[in-house]
Amino acid sequence: MTTAALLTVASFGLAGPAAAESLDGAYTGTVTGGPGPVGERSTWVFTSCGPGCVQETSSNRGMLQLQGNTWTGMSDGCTLTIDNGSLVGAIACPGYAPLQFQLTKAG
Repeated sequence: MTTAALLTVASFGLAGPAAAESLDGAYTGTVTGGPGPVGERSTWVFTSCGPGCVQETSSNRGMLQLQGNTWTGMSDGCTLTIDNGSLVGAIACPGYAPLQFQLTKAG
C-alpha cells in the first residue's frame, strides 16, 4: 500500500484538547518512518466538532477523539493516533508497518 493510500485510508474522527491546544487549522504532515518515503508531505486540515473532537477535512480522514493527551480514531480497520503535545502521529493498518508522521502548524 502506498503512503498516499495509507493516508487516504485513514479516515478518522479526532477528539480535541482544550481550546488553547485545539488542533483547529491547517497542518503539514511529513512522513518520518514506516512504509512511505521519508520526507513525503501532505496537507491536513482540522475543524472542531465539539469538545474533545476534531474532524480532518482535507483528505476525509474522519474524526478523532481526545483520550488523555492522544487524539485517536479508527477507520477501515486502521488506527490513527496523534500526540497532542508533540504532534507526532502514526497510522497503523493490519498487515502493514505503521506509518509515522510529524504534523507542523501551517502559516
